[in-house]
Amino acid sequence: MLLAYTKIVLAAQLLASELPDDPFMRGALYRYFPSKMRKTYRTEMEAHPLRREIIVTQIVNDMVNSAGITFFHRLSQETSASVEELARAHLVCQSIYGAPQLVQRINELDNQIPADVQTGMRLSVRALIERASRWMVNNRRPPLDSEATADHFRADIQRVMSELSTLLVGVQADEFKARQEQLMGRGVAEDLATHVAILPFAYSGLEVVEIAKRDGLDAVEVARVHATLAERLGLSQLAAKIAALPREDRWQTMARASLRDDFHAVHAALTAQVLASTQADVPAETRVAEWESGDSVVVTRATATIDEILAGDEADLARLSVGLRVIRTMLTA
Repeated sequence: MLLAYTKIVLAAQLLASELPDDPFMRGALYRYFPSKMRKTYRTEMEAHPLRREIIVTQIVNDMVNSAGITFFHRLSQETSASVEELARAHLVCQSIYGAPQLVQRINELDNQIPADVQTGMRLSVRALIERASRWMVNNRRPPLDSEATADHFRADIQRVMSELSTLLVGVQADEFKARQEQLMGRGVAEDLATHVAILPFAYSGLEVVEIAKRDGLDAVEVARVHATLAERLGLSQLAAKIAALPREDRWQTMARASLRDDFHAVHAALTAQVLASTQADVPAETRVAEWESGDSVVVTRATATIDEILAGDEADLARLSVGLRVIRTMLTA
């Protein structure tokens, strides 16, 4: 009942919006018809009297089935975004990260691996696309140009993801390896296990590509410095403590999401600062070390506070907010 009414309400709102008229949504229209018809009868499909209704039905089914019945409710409360904005962001992020193709590979493992493993992999995809959708809503002014945004990110995101397993260092590398080995131990092929195990770290690709596009840099090199900086400053452990904050009500959830988004934005800004202030022809570790020595007093003071926060078994919102402020002090004007 909840699933049905969620789809009914979302479909009614999207049908009243401009989303069905977005050229980026034509794929949803074509997929509704048998594959043998899609090339020959595209003109007729685009002139179909129920074109908008077909597109909306396809989009709503996909969004609710893949993102869950609470996706819009939660993200609309956190971001104040409309159904149209969130649906558009969700579709764009799915395209950027190749989520439909990945989920299809997972689905093809029915009766070949344990169901709980499949479910866990699907949830990893869902978590990434939800976080990416939130980022897209918060960092792009509406209305989102779906096609241009997907083209802006897709190629570089895919390239970073293909290299990410070799770019991670320290704690992140250990976490990735543990996830990969756990999946392989449950019967998942190595290439798919690698792809799924890297998803928790792939969210940073959005910030990485933004820096690369803005400053004319190679996205993989930006990702390398981003990962190295995270290990040097203990940012991975700090991010884990933010993720562990309680979400017992709406305000705790919004506070956690805001703190996490601010944290990732500052991490990206620090990465851009390291890239701008060091030579491009040296290893990432050397670049981070050079940046650190250039402002050693502030960096040493900040890392001491971060280490103190990380030393505790638990971290509350107050301490993590202080940690974020301390990280921000390392940014130069």
